[in-house]
Amino acid sequence: MQKSIIINKIKRKIKIYQSYKLQNLIDENLRTYKFIYKLIKDDDKNNIIQKNHDNYLKHIKLQKKWKSYKEQKKFYKLSLCILNTLLQNINIYNLLPCQNSFLREYQLKNVHFCKKLCDIFTQHNLQYFITSGTLIGYLRHKGFIPWDDDMDIGMMRNDYENLKLLLKEKFIEIDVSKIMENKENKLSVFEEYLHKYSNQILFSITHHHIQIMQGTSIKDFLCLDIFPHDFYSEAYTIEDIKKDINTIRKNCNSILNYKEKYQYIRNKIDNNNNITLVSNKIFFGFDSLDSYLFPINQFMTKNTIFPLRKILFENMEFFAPNNMEEYISNQYPNWNQLPNDIKIAPELSKRYKEITKKIL
Repeated sequence: MQKSIIINKIKRKIKIYQSYKLQNLIDENLRTYKFIYKLIKDDDKNNIIQKNHDNYLKHIKLQKKWKSYKEQKKFYKLSLCILNTLLQNINIYNLLPCQNSFLREYQLKNVHFCKKLCDIFTQHNLQYFITSGTLIGYLRHKGFIPWDDDMDIGMMRNDYENLKLLLKEKFIEIDVSKIMENKENKLSVFEEYLHKYSNQILFSITHHHIQIMQGTSIKDFLCLDIFPHDFYSEAYTIEDIKKDINTIRKNCNSILNYKEKYQYIRNKIDNNNNITLVSNKIFFGFDSLDSYLFPINQFMTKNTIFPLRKILFENMEFFAPNNMEEYISNQYPNWNQLPNDIKIAPELSKRYKEITKKIL
């Protein structure tokens, strides 16, 4: 075969790939726009937003008439511009709850599930507090972030360790030794347990959190994530904890099995003399995913979290940190702004690809 023919074939394949990739980006922009537009109250749909929406409706009809990659590229820039204009002109504090019936139904089922579990924790004198996206959702929307689907809570070390004992006594533990550092493997293990113990409460204890779940498969399971926090000695500095976390991160990368990762980090916790029973310095535990996701700029103080406050999240009573804005700023300094890249129900999408189609 002539060299020129081979080169032309490769070029055609590249063009097809580029076109396919660009089409996916366009679809994602337009789906996100459609999702966000529905969240805006009628009173807030001012002239800028309405004009933007009219452009969206006008140009969406042109998709079927595309004849070249250049036309696709032009429309991608337009779709991105339309989406950005929308995001720049909405009041994040004045959005409606999720308007997609499928996702909204899942949110409400999940909050009921988590409320039931949190009431059990309280009955057994285990203190918890909402964190992460759940706390942002409360501060901005008094409930779920409209495009979110999961719930996160935190516990101090003593309560976190007692929670493990309670869960082992009451519910079914997932054997994390079966899980490797591979998403597909993790989902297949969850699928196996959810199928075997349909609609029973299951839990897993891993190197980055405790997860409690209930359902029939990975397509529908409800879950609550619990993240540990520790008191640290006054002598422990930001530089010290950064160094320890970086060492753990580096060494954990070479460990594939979840149980072995957990045992390694557990050993690091047990042998760190700077982890204390009580102090005025609090940060996420070494076995919390948050320690590795967020920059460590400063410790929280005891009164950042305590005394806990009762709040209404989706009209249900939960506990929250005492100084909620100070707490969440440790994780998300820009929590009161729209994120640069909105992901619609990322956890739900990861679990079940088909669900994404229904959501969007």
